Amino acid sequence: MDIFAASQWIQQLQSAVASCLGIPNNFVNVQVKRLGGGFGSKIARSAHMVTACALAANKTKRPVRMVLDLETNMATLGKRLPYMFSYDVGFDDSGANTALTGAAITSEHICYAALKACDILSKRIEPIKQKLENPTWELLVAECVKAGIDLTSYYNTTYSDQLKDYAVWGLTACEVEVDCLTGEYKLIRVDLINDAGQSLSPDVDIGQVEGAFIFGIGMWLTEKIQHDQETGELLTNCTWEYKPPASKDIPEDFRVTLMRNASNPNGVLRSKATGEAPLCMSVSALFAIKNAIIAARLDAGNMEWFNLNGPVTPEDIQRLCLTSPGQFTI
Repeated sequence: MDIFAASQWIQQLQSAVASCLGIPNNFVNVQVKRLGGGFGSKIARSAHMVTACALAANKTKRPVRMVLDLETNMATLGKRLPYMFSYDVGFDDSGANTALTGAAITSEHICYAALKACDILSKRIEPIKQKLENPTWELLVAECVKAGIDLTSYYNTTYSDQLKDYAVWGLTACEVEVDCLTGEYKLIRVDLINDAGQSLSPDVDIGQVEGAFIFGIGMWLTEKIQHDQETGELLTNCTWEYKPPASKDIPEDFRVTLMRNASNPNGVLRSKATGEAPLCMSVSALFAIKNAIIAARLDAGNMEWFNLNGPVTPEDIQRLCLTSPGQFTI
């Protein structure tokens, strides 16, 4: 069974199809073209469509292709994930055979595999190298070829490879402007410092940081999910109802800096992954809006605590600002 799919988790598709058809895993061949992960949106959900296609193809003995319309795709696959935090607050005296490609670890896995493949190749040519006296690379390769040494090596990173963990640090300041009458807001300026270790490609890393931050803006400010209270049907199943970030959601002044002299001894060539960690810093926009709401509530004479969950919509902001006609004079 040959499967052509858009997935970040080949092993899962192989196992799902094999389980559905009652065949061994190695009877399923999965091919994936180069794709972007979209912060995990292609990790697991494609298994639903893949197994359906595989079952139909197995029954009909013909190729089967499935393409979803936008509404069906979003109802089945899309959407943000729920979130829940548990934390403590303290004050000081002053006050598959292939690993899953997600969570910003793909580059780490690829580079790790390349290094391991180089180690294999180095050990393979070492006996030939010992017979020569300080050979040039060209001579060493030529002698290896004469000796029948395979100069191609492979390595697949798997879950058994114990890549060392490391922390990614960041700091963000966010300035917003809130219209208390309508609840509309603007991201005026964001200053963000991100720890990328010793960056392998600063331009790529900065682009990753910017993308992650804007992705998180959707999580905290725009991408609200609504379901039918009786049937549970997803109501926000298209971009008319479901609002991912657009160009106007990008901060007017967006300044991203990579930390200097932040070498990472546990990373590939002393670098750190930058794909998803900066997403955490986009919550600064939610906190900035909350501070603006607090200021508006103080103007309205209200100092009571209030709850603010994300995503916070203009309707939420307008309601929580407690703006009333009595506050205005002509």
